[in-house]
Amino acid sequence: MTDEEKDVLLKMIPQLPDDFEEWVMDLFDGEHIIFFSKPYKEILLECCHCSAKSFWTLKSHDFLANPWGDRKLPEEGDEAYCPYCEATGRMIPKRNKRKPIVKEKDVWIGQKLNDGGKGGYVLRFFRVRLSSLPDREMCEEDLILDEKIRYFFPVGMTNKSYKLYYHDSYYNFYQSEWNTSYCFNSMSYWYQGPTRGYIYPGTYGEMKDTVMAYSCTEEMMEDQRHNMTIADWQQAYIKDRWLEMMYKAGLDGLVSAKISRYRFPRCYQKAKKPWDYFRITKDRFKDLCVTPDAYQLEALRIFRLERKYGKRFGEDLTYFINCGVDEGDLTFFTERMTLTKLRNYIAKQSKDGKAWRVNDAIKEYKDYLTMKEKVGCDMENSITMFPKNLHQAHNKAVIESKEAEAIKRKAEVNRVFKGIELRFKGADKVYHYEDGKYLIRPAMDAAEIVEEGRQLHHCVGGNDYLSSHAKKESIICFVRSMKAPDVPFVTVEINPDCTIEQWYGINDSKPKKKIVNKFLNEYIKTRDPKKILREAKKKIPAKAV
Repeated sequence: MTDEEKDVLLKMIPQLPDDFEEWVMDLFDGEHIIFFSKPYKEILLECCHCSAKSFWTLKSHDFLANPWGDRKLPEEGDEAYCPYCEATGRMIPKRNKRKPIVKEKDVWIGQKLNDGGKGGYVLRFFRVRLSSLPDREMCEEDLILDEKIRYFFPVGMTNKSYKLYYHDSYYNFYQSEWNTSYCFNSMSYWYQGPTRGYIYPGTYGEMKDTVMAYSCTEEMMEDQRHNMTIADWQQAYIKDRWLEMMYKAGLDGLVSAKISRYRFPRCYQKAKKPWDYFRITKDRFKDLCVTPDAYQLEALRIFRLERKYGKRFGEDLTYFINCGVDEGDLTFFTERMTLTKLRNYIAKQSKDGKAWRVNDAIKEYKDYLTMKEKVGCDMENSITMFPKNLHQAHNKAVIESKEAEAIKRKAEVNRVFKGIELRFKGADKVYHYEDGKYLIRPAMDAAEIVEEGRQLHHCVGGNDYLSSHAKKESIICFVRSMKAPDVPFVTVEINPDCTIEQWYGINDSKPKKKIVNKFLNEYIKTRDPKKILREAKKKIPAKAV
């Protein structure tokens, strides 16, 4: 927004209605403060609304029962009524209070712009504060109409909407001004931004003959299903007038998605028919209108695919939409089978057919097919495509997939870290040791280290350890039982200076800690540091590393 545009907009601001302040004060009805104290035997009541004082005694009001029951004094929070101004509120003990008690409300008012009848409109947001001051001489109230935001919807200007914030200057009141910077949640304003608040009743009448004449604002604000402010609705409406059609057609799910801009697909703004706007067929627009709110967005995306690919998915599509199945999953299955086959199969696997069970079965089935395709299974085979027990088949496929990934990983690391295999023959002569119960030896190749880490569930199979072993910065050795030399037990990392860097068993544990420590200490004592250093310095062909 340029300075010239801002000046033009500010000059078109109308005056507030004469009854606006009175209406705002009525919003605080029942929330006024009446202070009480007991200077003598009587109870002194001081109304902040009219500043009147009154004394209460049982004798002076013997025709009334004690309003606070058997208690001699009222308590904080008791309901109060001023006999002079008839204001209602809550009682607060005065005591030595000096700070004002402040209550806030958010208020909206919409008005016609003074633009010569072009139809411009402005929405104004006030954060109203009612301060009750416990003064020594006379209690009083102070109503502050603090205007924070103005939303302009002019006619004949560059943009359809503008927004200005009012910034209070902490140092100099005269430096306060309207500008385009956000004024909430900053150093000066620590509280939240605008809420739904209260809307001035004359706002809806002011909308006539303006750009908001057909915006359905009154109906939207009375509809409690949509948790949005009047500004959210009107800003969205001025950008896309088709929101009126969506709301009147009962497409509340799409309305919420459009305003929040959550994954809403791009529509054809110049369309003359609603189905052309959504880029779907006419009969699918009718289906969309009866779809539950929670599934309307996914239904729209799927219906658009029908029009895009020229396919008709039938009633099966409506069934999956009502179960909450999203567009991505349905697209995945339509490339592999008909929706009728999918529905019949999922009906058997989801037992009672509840929506959440169908959704879970769909996710599991998609995961199963993806894993089967990844390992290269024959997807033309009906037994593979439609297993009798999906859950068992899925769990089996997980194991197969992990094994396939492990095989692929082993082949890859053997190729990249070829130096580990070339190092084994010389390293085994230096590091191999047996004591009759346990043995320790270096890894034969990179794949063996990866398998050790996979079975013991620790990180030794990572590229950092493999690279360190291949470059002779350290060496990975395995401690095994003599009775089961092929079963992983403990993994050890040894430095070139013949010291043990670390050792771990399954899940980074220390199995048989005392026995293993004793074995490793004896092992280190029997090693020849010169031979170990010589082995570490022996070069490996550069192509192998």
